[in-house]
Amino acid sequence: MLFAISLSLILMVLLIQTDMAHANFLCNDKGTIRNRKATLGHCLRLVNDADLKSRSGPFLKKENAKWLMTLAPPGKKRGFTCEHVKIDGFPITREFCCRPKTKDPLVFGKNIPATQAIIDDACYRRDGPPIKGGRKKGPGH
Repeated sequence: MLFAISLSLILMVLLIQTDMAHANFLCNDKGTIRNRKATLGHCLRLVNDADLKSRSGPFLKKENAKWLMTLAPPGKKRGFTCEHVKIDGFPITREFCCRPKTKDPLVFGKNIPATQAIIDDACYRRDGPPIKGGRKKGPGH
């Protein structure tokens, strides 16, 4: 009985966390210079074993990519959303606001590999506390 209660509590917490990752979010944090430049919503997830075993695995290893990211589509009323977004068949786990890239045009559905250093330099998290390795804390983290 105690096991069933514990299991149901764990499942409920996981469900709540999953739902939180799908809310609309704004990229309007003006607390730092980095955050003022970060105006585009992105959906991210960690690189996993399946990614490393795929055709792009050697590239991900060479680039030392920790994250895969894609542009977040517009939210229903305003801002951005990661609802129903998957990267190579896996659900996203984080929502970030990042500054626009200058080299390559950003396209919805195009997956972009990113190192932790790139995320720390160009992005801030919108769905919870800063991730380990993040540099700054402030509004919007």
